[in-house]
Amino acid sequence: MQIRNAKILSRASFRINSIRRQLSTEPPTVVKKSGSTFLQRFSSFLIGTGVGFGFGYFHLNTEIEESTAVILTKIDELQNRNKKLVDRVEKLENVASHRR
Repeated sequence: MQIRNAKILSRASFRINSIRRQLSTEPPTVVKKSGSTFLQRFSSFLIGTGVGFGFGYFHLNTEIEESTAVILTKIDELQNRNKKLVDRVEKLENVASHRR
């Protein structure tokens, strides 16, 4: 019952306030927005995007340098193995040519 009475009172006060506004001779009060402008929001977006790209570039560059170092190490290891295999094949060919 109290909720119904509260709803009725709130409707009535809303109607009274709207009638007062319509009959009022005072100009409506203009409230200036205190929010940020489009330029401020857009520049904040650009700064955030730039910082994000900067961190992303740094991380990507670090990852590429590390992976390049690993690849170069593996290439050196393969070159050493290849050199050892070539030396061994040459020794075997020399031994085979001496036996003939």
